[in-house]
Amino acid sequence: MKNTFLTLAFASFTLFVSGVANATLIQWESADGGNDHWYELTTETTNEFDARIIALTSRHNGEFGYLATITSQEEQDFIKALIGNTRAWIGASDAASEGNWIWMDGPERGLALSYTFWAAGEPNNWSKGEDYAAINWKSNGRWNDWGTPASHQSVASVVEYNNSVAVPEPSSLAIFALGMIGLASRRFKKQA
Repeated sequence: MKNTFLTLAFASFTLFVSGVANATLIQWESADGGNDHWYELTTETTNEFDARIIALTSRHNGEFGYLATITSQEEQDFIKALIGNTRAWIGASDAASEGNWIWMDGPERGLALSYTFWAAGEPNNWSKGEDYAAINWKSNGRWNDWGTPASHQSVASVVEYNNSVAVPEPSSLAIFALGMIGLASRRFKKQA
């Protein structure tokens, strides 16, 4: 637990100082058949472990991010259009149990992949340690199991934000703030 905290703190500090280069942040709107989540291509290349830390410490509209969980062909197509041919980490892993792919984080955390888009012959655990999924294997949007302990490939990542927490409109916040000021002034007058 202490090491996890220190790792996250160091990663947050590093990101703050270095300023992660983000190419695009876009919402897949429900009006377009989407889920109203936001997606971001983080163009800083990192290994699979740092990509996850970067995702989990990123924030948008008050929500923490996570490596993207792709649950349909439509979501796959949306992300592919967003990132083009950039090779990037997504949130699937079989590190806990070889061959049993699950989503590591987000709303689908711990769930088996109900949708996949593996390249031909993948996942294959080719180098006995390919436990993390990357998109755009061979530049066609297909997935590959990747990430060996020996070399820790360094690519971009796709971060997803699930805006499940409604952000109040500014007018609501203003009314709330005025109400709080009114209560505070009443209390102050009673004390005087």
